[in-house]
Amino acid sequence: MRSTCSTDPTYSSSSWKTSWSKSPMRRSFSLTQLNSTHYQSVAFITHHRLGDALFTTPAIRELKRQIPDIEITILATSQAAHEVYLGNPHIKAAYDCSEGVPTEVKETHLDLTLAGLGNERSLSVSNTLNGACHFFVGTRISLKGQPRPRFKTGGADKNEAIIHATQNHINKFTRLFQLESPCCDFSYNLPITPKDTEFAKKKLQDLGIHQDQRLVGLHIGCRNIQKSKFFGLRKKELTNSRAWRMKEVIEFSGRLAKHDPQARGILTGTGSEAPLNAHLQKVCSNLIDLSNQFSIKQSAALVNELDTFICTDTGMQHISSSTSTPLIGLFGATNPVDTGPYPGRKQTTIIEADNMDMIRGSEVFLAYSETLKNHC
Repeated sequence: MRSTCSTDPTYSSSSWKTSWSKSPMRRSFSLTQLNSTHYQSVAFITHHRLGDALFTTPAIRELKRQIPDIEITILATSQAAHEVYLGNPHIKAAYDCSEGVPTEVKETHLDLTLAGLGNERSLSVSNTLNGACHFFVGTRISLKGQPRPRFKTGGADKNEAIIHATQNHINKFTRLFQLESPCCDFSYNLPITPKDTEFAKKKLQDLGIHQDQRLVGLHIGCRNIQKSKFFGLRKKELTNSRAWRMKEVIEFSGRLAKHDPQARGILTGTGSEAPLNAHLQKVCSNLIDLSNQFSIKQSAALVNELDTFICTDTGMQHISSSTSTPLIGLFGATNPVDTGPYPGRKQTTIIEADNMDMIRGSEVFLAYSETLKNHC
């Protein structure tokens, strides 16, 4: 159905498309521009993945900077996304909608709800709200398993087709709300509390870590490891496309022990990586397993206590990007231009190969040594 309206002051465009969602009381508008002065209360339905939620924080910050009077409510579609936005100074409130939309939100009139994705999670939240809803990418459900185009870094022509997800979100908000040219601050907002810092420091103290010991963070897995049945009695190697190979971790650990016997590698991870890290701790005496012991913000506080952090393309890399700790990112299956550390982040080294099998422990140790020279 196509409608036209030249008298409605809230839309700068003279026409828009409307489509009915699953609920007969909800309409989803596909807009090109909005008159921002007519929107005082705006809700944003977040992406459910940790990294994707962090990618949106600069856009929310920029929207609040340019429209100070706007009230932004975050509707998180996962507990991880909710934790990312808790304590964010640029929003009015954040709600965990992973198991249903709170009654308080349902009874609140919102001038506009924005949804980052048009998937089932976003639709289930938007269908319960008051006011219009705009999906940035339409309401089509994306097909799983479709290969994403990959662009190698290193040449201008190869990178023209893709920008970092963080910059993409800012561009969408800028066009939609007719904002002025945005600033170039793409850093993430992940506020940690003194309690988070105290928790991380106590964990290290309980391990007998001395202040003069060098600490290297290692996060070598990803959230899909458990699904791929990576670790069995007969198969002690990783095959997940995003995970760093165990034999190369052991190679790195050996070189670290040889050149700096007092240094310790801190293994981070969720329950999925816990069996892997437990095995590595047995094999390498200078590695310490701290899997599944930290919340998202406690993890950021832990990274703040480290000298360097080495990580694959996973949520933990984006957490570490929110800190000032030197970061070494390992990319074999994904594109760092798209989902790597945010553009302009200092103290960042990217190691990229066609696949994770090609990233050697010796290469990572060399990058680690150079990082120490440049930043420590």
